[in-house]
Amino acid sequence: MKPGSLRDIQRLQAELWEIASNTPGYISGETMFSAENPDSFMTLSRWESIDYWWAWESNTERRSLFDKYSGIMEVTRSPRIWKTTQ
Repeated sequence: MKPGSLRDIQRLQAELWEIASNTPGYISGETMFSAENPDSFMTLSRWESIDYWWAWESNTERRSLFDKYSGIMEVTRSPRIWKTTQ
């Protein structure tokens, strides 16, 4: 993210969590900031299945928010999908 845009990122995250919490399949999520570089962060979200996550990924409201805040992001999103051993 661009230096000095922490409040904008926090606003984006709050809006995203509000939408996600009302989205089928959403379990939980959190955002973590680097201890070494406060302008670097990652977000982890948990979903009931990969299908729910793909639905979230293509959610028009989520995409609209990302477009709105794209100016403060300096890197391209790079989603990674992880599974538990269950």
